Amino acid sequence: MAEPVVSGDPAATKTFELGGFLLADGMFFVLDGVSGALRLIEASTTEYKELASAQVLSGGDVWGPPALSNGRLVIRDMNQMYCLQVGPIAGAK
Repeated sequence: MAEPVVSGDPAATKTFELGGFLLADGMFFVLDGVSGALRLIEASTTEYKELASAQVLSGGDVWGPPALSNGRLVIRDMNQMYCLQVGPIAGAK
């Protein structure tokens, strides 16, 4: 059984405000609603494990739901939209 997150734990400071998230292939793609940072988090009931992060959007009003298709992740805020390759390129060997 998972232990609750305690205030001294670094994972306890991870909030994403109104940012969107998506679960795919055992991972959460989480877009921080304030900063615009994109985080890849392992889907686990036992611990918070951030696999990668990148500052993708400039922040502010980052609440649009992400979309994933054929290894491409589409994210947006109120002013810009990005399509990121996050999976294998189709047909690549």
